[in-house]
Amino acid sequence: MYSKLIPVNPEFFKGKGFVVNRNYLFAQSQMVCEVVYTELSDIIGSLPMGMIYNQGQPKLVVLLSVIAGKNCFVSPDGRWLGTYSPKFIQGYPFTTYPAPDNPDSEWILCIEESAIKSLQSEGVERLFTDNNEPTERLKSIITFWNNLKEAQSLTDKAVRDLEKAGVFTEWEIVLKSEKEDEPQKIEGLFRIDEAKLKALPSDIAGDLNQSGALSIAYAQLLSRTRISHLQNSVSQHMQYTSEKEKLTKKIEEITSDSGMDWGF
Repeated sequence: MYSKLIPVNPEFFKGKGFVVNRNYLFAQSQMVCEVVYTELSDIIGSLPMGMIYNQGQPKLVVLLSVIAGKNCFVSPDGRWLGTYSPKFIQGYPFTTYPAPDNPDSEWILCIEESAIKSLQSEGVERLFTDNNEPTERLKSIITFWNNLKEAQSLTDKAVRDLEKAGVFTEWEIVLKSEKEDEPQKIEGLFRIDEAKLKALPSDIAGDLNQSGALSIAYAQLLSRTRISHLQNSVSQHMQYTSEKEKLTKKIEEITSDSGMDWGF
């Protein structure tokens, strides 16, 4: 989603601000997105959840596609086609980066470079006042990311607890494609094994309940019903791609037959 990140500080932003993102084209190549426990109630009825490993650590994610490099919940004109977009996507063009001096406990707020514009440009919002103080807009952005990072830390711990409890199992999802001999697959994905979860000793189950891990486990199990929603999104995306290819081919044929340059 990000091409180049710029730390948000008053010195750099003298005479500069940022433009609010108006579409989701920045996320059009995302196949998964990390999520946190505070958004579980919104996700359950919208997107299927699973776990993947990132740099050796298990992460809770939602599935957005099975087509490499294509987010099936982003329309060609940049609209979000689902009923809910994850907070890590909502936070764009901002994100966080570990602080060099203390990467384990501190982070720096950063922004996608392409969102930075001169204050003289139309629709630009300020991040700092003339006295180098954070604007109310920046304060709200910092609060959003503080809350998200705190939730991420608690979610990561809960997911690690589930892994240690031995309730993960591989989850190979195969969705139908337009060509029956070419099914679309997601690999490297894990889900909660309900039988193993129910068989846990009472003391371990109690600890998982205390940490919130049990809620995450059952949310993941419930969200699996949204695989059909993902299937529909994949089918619609592939149908659009197929129709676009047919139209492009038809235009090329017409252009070739007429000997004219139509400017496409």
